[in-house]
Amino acid sequence: MKDLKQKWFEETEIVYAEVLEHCINTLNAIHQVHFSKRFWDIYIGAWLREFVELVILQIYESESGLIRKMQTNELPRIKSLVEYRKLSKNSRFIEALRFEVKKELHSPNSQQSFTPIDQKSRIENQKKTRLGRAYLSATYLSRRVEVAMQIIFLRFPKRLKIIDPPEEEADISLRTAFAIFRKTSSRNSNIVISLLPRYLPIVYLESYYSMLR
Repeated sequence: MKDLKQKWFEETEIVYAEVLEHCINTLNAIHQVHFSKRFWDIYIGAWLREFVELVILQIYESESGLIRKMQTNELPRIKSLVEYRKLSKNSRFIEALRFEVKKELHSPNSQQSFTPIDQKSRIENQKKTRLGRAYLSATYLSRRVEVAMQIIFLRFPKRLKIIDPPEEEADISLRTAFAIFRKTSSRNSNIVISLLPRYLPIVYLESYYSMLR
């Protein structure tokens, strides 16, 4: 069992690295930017790692014959990481993912072409917002230490206001780009990539420019 867990962990790390590289290239092309791996790892990494782990688990269970119940379900578009985490605890969500993973396991890889999409028109009417001074939050320090650091930075300590992500509709033309397979990707990486158009939270794609404001 220990060796099996180690193998699963190592496979997850390999697939995460390959899929992250794919996301970096695709998101930079879609948004016409040249941000670094570090930027995208921070921006999308938390969700992507959890999604890769879940998909690899479904692949293992499917190939091991451990999946008995499996059916497709209509699920709403995922808006954010918080919403994804809630859905990932839902049995209907897991069954839908299992169904799609099983389908992709028996689907031959396909090659597609992608033309970068001009996104300048999406931000021409966006109002520029001045950013304030640095504010510390979720540092895992005690509230007392956070308050002391805020005072040092000449900021009035206050609780962080949680803001819901912008409301955006899913853009199929953008999501299609994520289904493009890389020749150097492994089979499991290709399976994860093929599922991105369906499971990628809107906040990482369609709401990208709204989040920058």
